[in-house]
Amino acid sequence: MKMFKNLVLGASLVLTTGAIAQNSNVVNAALEYRDYSSSIATGKVDEAKTALLAAKKYIDEAIAHVDTKEDGKANWYYGMIYSEIMQVAGMTGDTTMIAMINEEVANKAMKSLNYAINSENSNGKTKRGAEAYVEEQKAELMRLGAGAFSAKQFAGAYMVFKSGYEFSEGVGQADEQFKDNAIVSAQRAVDTLVKQGDTLMAYNAIDDAIAFAPENVDLTLAAVDIAIAGKDYDKANDYFNKVLKYESENADLFYSYGSIMYNANRMDDAISVLEKAIALDSQNADYNYILGASYLEKAKMLQREYGNMNIDDPRMNEAEKAYKAMYTKAVTPFEIYLNATGENKQILTILMQASRQAGDTEKALSYKKRLDAL
Repeated sequence: MKMFKNLVLGASLVLTTGAIAQNSNVVNAALEYRDYSSSIATGKVDEAKTALLAAKKYIDEAIAHVDTKEDGKANWYYGMIYSEIMQVAGMTGDTTMIAMINEEVANKAMKSLNYAINSENSNGKTKRGAEAYVEEQKAELMRLGAGAFSAKQFAGAYMVFKSGYEFSEGVGQADEQFKDNAIVSAQRAVDTLVKQGDTLMAYNAIDDAIAFAPENVDLTLAAVDIAIAGKDYDKANDYFNKVLKYESENADLFYSYGSIMYNANRMDDAISVLEKAIALDSQNADYNYILGASYLEKAKMLQREYGNMNIDDPRMNEAEKAYKAMYTKAVTPFEIYLNATGENKQILTILMQASRQAGDTEKALSYKKRLDAL
């Protein structure tokens, strides 16, 4: 029995000693962090870096140990220390610190702060301390972003506000003001780059912003405008398709983009988009007019291709059917437009000619009679 008691007592002492050692690491990390804070506040950067790296060593040991990895205070200091390492690395360009940070580390730091604030393993002091640190960081990032924006450093402002949102989201307190400010900053940055003629950088900036806030269609539509201005219609289509994920029921948007594609002589693109507008509002006169005009221009293109074929080309029959079918498709939307707006010589002439080209002589004559009656 005595031997058993001694074994239990010995095991208890070993476990207790391990826990005390890890708690000591948390305390030492806190002391080094205090020295870091004092040094950085007085501009002693080298001393601050030394203290911060010492704090990192202690907190790494504490957060990796089973006895303290779920301790609220350990997570609080882990979040703070690594957040400061990221800031100092960015401020000084210290290669040693830069090598210590990556997306995984950043996410873990934010999760640790979130844990310190919300965990049952955190006492009141720890929760208040973690919350205060988070609020200080958010306030500082908001101040830095606003300063950059006021100085018209819009790209820099975007990055700061974006970081602020990601930080606030990572600690479980997503602040939409950061996101709103980031979007406005991105729009200003893109506008500035476009005015400077730096289209490539404008695309890079807007692509980053779209990835950050894909639900903001204004950003994506701005990219569409840039592509159209540069006559890069394939790129415009790529961006427009991203818009459709969030605006699939916006008939006016389809109509506007379809009109642009029509004016750019991109009839296939125009037809594809305008048919979506018609699917949403089949009797809209304006939608039907531009769709009918797109069908008509496409029919003329196909007819020209047919006319340029050799007489022995085996594709001639199919080519003839294709252009006549497109002329036939043009009739319906122009009829809807005519019904909505009243008898119109121009539209009746179009309908007569389209019907004739489609091979529907009877319908062509009926339009001719209506035209003569005006």
